[in-house]
Amino acid sequence: ITDWGTVEKLQLLEEWSTQGLYIKDIAAKMGISVSTVYDWMNKNPEIAAAIKKGRDKSIDMVENALFKSAISGNVTAMIFYLKNRAPERYKDRVDKNLNIDNTDIKLKIE
Repeated sequence: ITDWGTVEKLQLLEEWSTQGLYIKDIAAKMGISVSTVYDWMNKNPEIAAAIKKGRDKSIDMVENALFKSAISGNVTAMIFYLKNRAPERYKDRVDKNLNIDNTDIKLKIE
């Protein structure tokens, strides 16, 4: 796996992933094929972990931006945040169960 297991290269992989690059983009930057990246990820857990850590960081950054946008009064961000963070309380569909003559009927009201 050449030198992509070094600390410096692992940090670079993490940084690219944090920037939101897809595996195909990371592969292009590495100068290898996508299948080789996946092969190396399977053979070297440190490479897989660096890419996953970067991806997790990017998701955290977007979550924080979404939250700040919702707090700032962006109604669309508020709706998206609540539907995803508390779906049991904030969903578009209401499910109701009715019991008619001992027969359960489930209705979906949209």
